Amino acid sequence: MRRVLESKVERYLVSSLFKIGIDCVKFVPDCLPGMPDRMVILPDRQVMWVELKTDGGKLSEIQKYRHTWLKKIGHDVRVVWSKDQVDNLVNELKNDQIEQVK
Repeated sequence: MRRVLESKVERYLVSSLFKIGIDCVKFVPDCLPGMPDRMVILPDRQVMWVELKTDGGKLSEIQKYRHTWLKKIGHDVRVVWSKDQVDNLVNELKNDQIEQVK
């Protein structure tokens, strides 16, 4: 079985979120190694951080540190390993948007 490239999962995440009206920005910090790959911009000044990995990948120690730090200061950090997990995240965010409208 061929492994799906991380870049394909990343493109799938961006396009899937775009379809439901959510922007997903590539985050490339110059001075903070280990930060998640993507910043998902949500309503009400909320941001979700998404780290993309694929089967066989693993979080580095600095990534684990940054994720823990972000969570400690109240940020939502997710690690997405597959297109199926992208679908789950998109459905979760779509349902959250529906609940906010009610």
